[in-house]
Amino acid sequence: MKTTTVLEELEQAAEQLGYVVRREKGNFRGGVCTIDGEAIIMLNKRHIPDVQLVVLADSLRDAPVDTIYLKPAVRDALEDAWAQLDAREVAADTPGDGTDADDGAGSDGKGAAEAEAPDEAGEVPHAG
Repeated sequence: MKTTTVLEELEQAAEQLGYVVRREKGNFRGGVCTIDGEAIIMLNKRHIPDVQLVVLADSLRDAPVDTIYLKPAVRDALEDAWAQLDAREVAADTPGDGTDADDGAGSDGKGAAEAEAPDEAGEVPHAG
């Protein structure tokens, strides 16, 4: 299933769970916020769909997603995104010795999948 299709399905699921999903342009990571008592999930239009998926999955981490129907492929994508987030948290908490043999990283130290992903502080690296 395409990432954009998974995003659409997860947005609908978020709305079923009582969230308003908004897409805006700007210099922000995105995530859950509450405005006037309304739970909103903000997604940055400038981010690639893979990053938006991770932000949306992180926003739904504490939501009761087991109470609504999700297609198996969508649930798998959601659980995969949660696993990636968990792995990043573990990696950030684990002191490294700086000798990553073959971590798939390019000359800038970032792998292709991680180049646009939000870091621990929620910032997305910008090219240039």
